[in-house]
Amino acid sequence: MQRYFINNTKYEINKPSLYLFDKEILHHITNVMRMREGNLIYLCDEKITYLVSLTKIEKEMIEVEIKEEIKEDKNLPFEVCLAQGLVRKEKMELVIDGVCEMGATSYLGVDMERSLIHLDKINKDKNERLNKISKEASEQSHRNQIMKVLPFVSFKDFLKFSKEFDLCLFAYEKTKEDLSLKEILRTKQYHKVLILIGPEGGISEKEVQVLKDNNFYPIGLGKRILRTQMACFAAMSYLAYEWGDTDV
Repeated sequence: MQRYFINNTKYEINKPSLYLFDKEILHHITNVMRMREGNLIYLCDEKITYLVSLTKIEKEMIEVEIKEEIKEDKNLPFEVCLAQGLVRKEKMELVIDGVCEMGATSYLGVDMERSLIHLDKINKDKNERLNKISKEASEQSHRNQIMKVLPFVSFKDFLKFSKEFDLCLFAYEKTKEDLSLKEILRTKQYHKVLILIGPEGGISEKEVQVLKDNNFYPIGLGKRILRTQMACFAAMSYLAYEWGDTDV
């Protein structure tokens, strides 16, 4: 069943009716999905999800009848910010779509030494488009909160940002002294987790040392070397399995 987020849209509630005025949602319901009166959809404001029935479809407004208010929690039991060294557009969009479906709270692009693109080459409108991709992925996967795409930062500012978290990790080619992600996750329950995946060229030795000096733990993601996008998916999968989606 189709789901739409309405927390940043134009709507009014006069129970049992709800009135939608958002042009983007109106277009999707009428022209893309070609819905008719009587069809059921979900409307979510990130606090309450409404199961509603379309009762009146007009050019500038859709009226729905609230059938049920659903208090649901489909989030992981901890916050996860998935940070990634800046990569090309196609890979970034793929990662954002995937880690959103896997339950990440936020995504952050970081300008790193071996990034193939840098902050001075990033289109200022990119963040808006990436947040739209995240919103659509959140709707598709029936999340009750939208994953945020944060403004991209320099490596220096990323280190400052990391102080907000109680566990900071970075994926790196495994060495003998490094712990596996599983071993770290099973030591205790954390509430805010930050995990950094390097860009296509990986994390430089200089950056590795700086990360360690700033209380980041290097972790391995298996015996094989993963591409940056696959490393993002693997890290999120391990986190969700160990702490979150316990019914899988």
